Amino acid sequence: MTLPNFLIVGAAKAGTTSLYQYLAQHPQVYMSPRKEPRYFAPEYYTTFYHHAIGNLYREKGLSRQEYEALFDGVTNEIAIGEASTEYLFFEKSAERIKQTIPDARILIVLRDPIERAFSAYCFHLRDGRETLSFEEALVQEPVRAEQHWQVGWFYKQGGFYYEQVNRYYKLFEHDKIKIILWDDLNQNPQAVCAEVFDFLAVDPGFVPELSRANKSLKPRNLTLNRYVFKNRSLKKRIRSLLPTETYAAFSKPLKKIFYTQKDPIQPQLKAQLRNCYHDDICKLERLISRDLSHWIKE
Repeated sequence: MTLPNFLIVGAAKAGTTSLYQYLAQHPQVYMSPRKEPRYFAPEYYTTFYHHAIGNLYREKGLSRQEYEALFDGVTNEIAIGEASTEYLFFEKSAERIKQTIPDARILIVLRDPIERAFSAYCFHLRDGRETLSFEEALVQEPVRAEQHWQVGWFYKQGGFYYEQVNRYYKLFEHDKIKIILWDDLNQNPQAVCAEVFDFLAVDPGFVPELSRANKSLKPRNLTLNRYVFKNRSLKKRIRSLLPTETYAAFSKPLKKIFYTQKDPIQPQLKAQLRNCYHDDICKLERLISRDLSHWIKE
């Protein structure tokens, strides 16, 4: 039986996909081939996922046997990991990890909560799973919570990091927790990777290919995006007809046609959110001993 000895636990839309891909390239690191198995967050599977073309459904969680099978490919790697951003959000995930993998190392990536919220919103907008404006979606969060929407739609709530991070600080030795700021990962990914590799006790001199993954963009046309570019059944049929290389070459230029850079957040709304997050950021600063003043002042 093999289990991970480190986990990337969040936050969502803070660079975890990029970090997962950087780590997966290291010869001394094994990453679960399935990103976000969410084994320690079963609450995720009691909520509804909203599909690109309007219907909703529940996803199925993994059994213990299925989770362990994700690590069957481990050979002589030193660091064995997985990445599930829901582990930061759900209250009991940290305790479950501690009970199952008591000596696990924990990686937490944090991003300005306003930018994180807007990125999460744009991610769903891009994939046809959001139809409201950002401001309207924030107002609807309590309603969506009552209707058991999945955590990805809790744009505002996901950014109250203090309690989320503190759950890990209460359970794990602090030298087993590494906090990474999205700003650093975005601006100097090589230096951050070296720090993470050192934290995981693997060769810190390894330099991965550092392209950024899973970037949130804005669809140029919501209807066309929803019913054509994000239509899974249509994409599946096209993939079955084309070789993998041809499909990749075909889809990449299409993204440039379908998507453009996202619009900025309205200044008034940004100011409201900044005020909303202020106290939580101040508490988080003291907890993790990091300067987060740029999250407050911007």
